[in-house]
Amino acid sequence: KNAKSGDVVSLAAGTYDLTPLQEDVMSSPMNYSTYYGPSMLYISAANVTLKGATGDPDDVILTADDAYLRLLRIGGNNSCVRDLTLQGGYASSVSNAYYNLRTGGALMFSSSGQFASNCVFVGNTAAVRGGAVSGPNGMMGTVYDSVFRGNNGSSESLIASGTTLKGCVITNN
Repeated sequence: KNAKSGDVVSLAAGTYDLTPLQEDVMSSPMNYSTYYGPSMLYISAANVTLKGATGDPDDVILTADDAYLRLLRIGGNNSCVRDLTLQGGYASSVSNAYYNLRTGGALMFSSSGQFASNCVFVGNTAAVRGGAVSGPNGMMGTVYDSVFRGNNGSSESLIASGTTLKGCVITNN
């Protein structure tokens, strides 16, 4: 919580169920943006790294299978996530909601210079675009050397919207 610019937040091996955060998220102006929608975690500071301690994304899992909310939004310039599995995120299906609320089930990039590396995106859903990842409004995050498996989005963009993928493996999306 409250990472500052330049911090490296390292998560020990384990499964982190973010569902208990749901109530806090909906009432927090930090995590709930009327423009970008709710996210279970929000990195607001620049140059922050959120990573799995072991370097193996199968060892550190962020999940919120029952919360029906996006797992993570990165708002800080040049911040990143590495070595994590992001599982069970869900971007809203509210039809009259801002477009961005309905994109990027697991991860949304909402500033410049952001990236994800060596991550696994599995079982995430978005009502509109980017079942797993979204970079709305030209934010254009990049995902490197990651795996996308079993994610769902609209026919316009099943796994990533407004995002560059490099060296990624895509299966069963």
